[in-house]
Amino acid sequence: MTNSNGQQRPKLELKLNQPVTLRLLRDQPHVGQSSHGPYFLYSVQDEQRQEYAWFAPVDVHEAIQTSGLKSGSEISVKRVKGGRVELSVLGKSETSEQKPDTLREQMMQSVHDADFILKNCGVQVSEELQKLSTAIFIARTKAN
Repeated sequence: MTNSNGQQRPKLELKLNQPVTLRLLRDQPHVGQSSHGPYFLYSVQDEQRQEYAWFAPVDVHEAIQTSGLKSGSEISVKRVKGGRVELSVLGKSETSEQKPDTLREQMMQSVHDADFILKNCGVQVSEELQKLSTAIFIARTKAN
């Protein structure tokens, strides 16, 4: 995962019995499957505003989801004896990282805007419409 500067985020490594305060940077983690089973990769930021990629254990991920934590929520995590991770919710963000526009709405608006631009330039080729609307859509969704 990359940070806001486009650089790869370092992996967060929890030290035994040392709590770390984190802010969630996304509403949902990246979920995947490895040879060890499912994983839940969260984008987080520590108190020094350093961004990390953090692989949350299944039980911690479930607690985060059950608590309804969103981007901006603050948690404290601590690795304890036996390799377990303890979670404390410090502050729950009520707002979501997502803007009211859905991706479908953004794509529709991008196609409309591209059509308007091309018609004003005298271009009526559908391939050009597709290229321009795709470029506008990518630019809009990257900003989210």
